[in-house]
Amino acid sequence: MGSYKRNKSFELNTSKSDFIDKFNNYVDYKRIDIITAPVQKESINIYVGEIENDEFIIKKIAKSSKISNIEICKGKVYEKNNKLEIHYEINGLSGFLILIISILLLTEISFYIGDEFSLTTLLSTAPLLNIINYILYRVYSKQIINDINDFEANLERDIRNWFRI
Repeated sequence: MGSYKRNKSFELNTSKSDFIDKFNNYVDYKRIDIITAPVQKESINIYVGEIENDEFIIKKIAKSSKISNIEICKGKVYEKNNKLEIHYEINGLSGFLILIISILLLTEISFYIGDEFSLTTLLSTAPLLNIINYILYRVYSKQIINDINDFEANLERDIRNWFRI
C-alpha cells in the first residue's frame, strides 16, 4: 500500500566516466534511502544523490515543504558499443498517505477496544471510517502517479541536458 514503482531505460552517446563526472557536477552528494525526508534546497543543484561504480540513486530537491510523496530513482549504467545505457527504477512512496491511514486505522481500533464497546458502535463507525480510508487512498494514489510521471520526465530530460551544456 502506498508504494509505486516504474522501470525505464535510455541511451546516451557518452562514456561511463563522463556520466559519473556530470553526475557529480549536477547532483549534490547525500546518502538517500526510502525513508529519507524531503530535502530542502540548499544549493544551485536540483538533485541530491550518490553514485558508486555503475549504480546511482537520485532524488529531486523539494521546492517547498512537500511531504506527500517521495520519488527516488535507483539506477545502473552500462557501457556498450561507445554508448551508455541507463536503466533505472523510480519508486514513489507516499509517507503522508501511510501516516494518515495508520492514524485512521488506530482510531478505528480504539473504538472497538474501548470501555463502551457495543455492536452498534461497530456497525456505525466501521463503514464510515473505511470509506474515509478508501477515499484518502484513492486521492493520494492519483497524486503519487502524477508526481512519478513528472519526476520521470524531468529526470530524463535533465540528464540529457547535462551533456548538451
